[in-house]
Amino acid sequence: MPDSTDETTGTSYATTRTEGTWYLHVRGIDGSGTGGATSHYCFTVDTSAPGAPAVTSVSYPSDA
Repeated sequence: MPDSTDETTGTSYATTRTEGTWYLHVRGIDGSGTGGATSHYCFTVDTSAPGAPAVTSVSYPSDA
């Protein structure tokens, strides 16, 4: 859970992460230091390209 310490006053955040599942927790703080609700985001970094697709058909075999 985020605390009530300002870490940025911007409206965007950028970082570099390695492969895996990561979590981002965001909490807005007003000018009086009162924190709002926390939003939680999960994202996955995958730098491996997927394999080539394969299409097969019993009704329309490739050798027909």
